Amino acid sequence: MRRAYKFLPGQLKDIRRADPGGQGRWSFSSQQATLRRLDKAMRAFFHRAKAGQAPGYPRFKGAGWFDTVEWPKDRDGCRWDSAPTTGTTRVYLQGVGHIRVHAHRKVDGTVKTVSVKREGRRWYVVLSCDEVPAEPLPETGAVVGVDMGVAAFLTTSD
Repeated sequence: MRRAYKFLPGQLKDIRRADPGGQGRWSFSSQQATLRRLDKAMRAFFHRAKAGQAPGYPRFKGAGWFDTVEWPKDRDGCRWDSAPTTGTTRVYLQGVGHIRVHAHRKVDGTVKTVSVKREGRRWYVVLSCDEVPAEPLPETGAVVGVDMGVAAFLTTSD
């Protein structure tokens, strides 16, 4: 896999070392995930240009334009339920601190990745979990036929 911008991940350590109060305070793995997003956009651009399509060069987006920040691994710059003894659910984000979370349900399985997403004026924590136990739905005894078509997406026998 060829990278469009190989120099960025290699220079990240030097950038963080030169600016410890700025870039150095954020999670290294989170910054790498952002660079992977940039790399993916640039590879898609060059793929479209090579295929003869209208490439649509990726535009620069400042810090206020990013709606999602991802930590690819729990406990690497972030920690889900960082203060379990307090009785409230919190997430720890490096450079930000402990943040109270209004969890709408219990988290099953092992948290693998943590993303913080902004939608309008609200912020959400999105978790990806592994080893989640399967809970089959109770049987209802009802039977229905399903037909997927071209003119109508879905037609049922009801």
